[in-house]
Amino acid sequence: MTYTIHSKWYELKGMIELTNALQSKPTRELMARYKMKNEIIKQVIIQCQGFQDEMFGRLKGEIETHSLLYPMKFWPSSWYCSDRKRKYHERVQSILRGIPLIRRKLKPKPISSPIIPIILPGVNYTAESLVVSGELSKSDFPTRDNLTWFEKNAYADYYHDVMTYGSEHFVILLKTLFGDIKIEKKFSDPSVKAFDTLWEEQFHRISNQIAGPRYGKKDLEKEHYWMNEYGSFPEKVSEMIINVSQKYVGVLSYLNFLHVESGS
Repeated sequence: MTYTIHSKWYELKGMIELTNALQSKPTRELMARYKMKNEIIKQVIIQCQGFQDEMFGRLKGEIETHSLLYPMKFWPSSWYCSDRKRKYHERVQSILRGIPLIRRKLKPKPISSPIIPIILPGVNYTAESLVVSGELSKSDFPTRDNLTWFEKNAYADYYHDVMTYGSEHFVILLKTLFGDIKIEKKFSDPSVKAFDTLWEEQFHRISNQIAGPRYGKKDLEKEHYWMNEYGSFPEKVSEMIINVSQKYVGVLSYLNFLHVESGS
């Protein structure tokens, strides 16, 4: 199904306005500590997209290789999401790719646009509800009553060009970008996890481009297994997230003068 998003929301100014209109209470409380909130939101969006750009640039070859193992749509989830059974999938996939009439359908599509174009930091509404409801098809601000809140334990959501980046990880990310907290070089570090969320939603976008959008429960099970558990690829991604995220500690420290001291 095709969904329309108004061109206004693809612009940086539109993203800032949409973020201000939809941000959650924890985000509003955090942003109240700063002057020139729009400038901070703008810079956060730029840094998020910069991180995604660098991640894809460094992992492009690995992703293209890993895409050859992307699960076939008709293949049962129970026969893919395990170390032993995925080998059957690999063998059948290899055989089918040897058949000219089938080879083209199983060939991964090129990744033409790996960076999420619309990022809304500190927003806890799902991207899916924003798009599917049709609220983004017009230039008016969305009606909150037509939207859906994040599921429990969700940190972000991606759907059709839009990523909402929830307040829990946004708070951590912003403090990291300002240099208020440091990153330990381990995947369990909260700041690394905040960057991992940016990558995971980007990887959903990349997956959609490789094989087309798949939103069925079993399709998502296979996709998550391919993304996070299949072979050595997830480990390489984790190491890259740890390494690349170090560059972003304090990248917005030059804006510290915008911080409003308590009681001021």
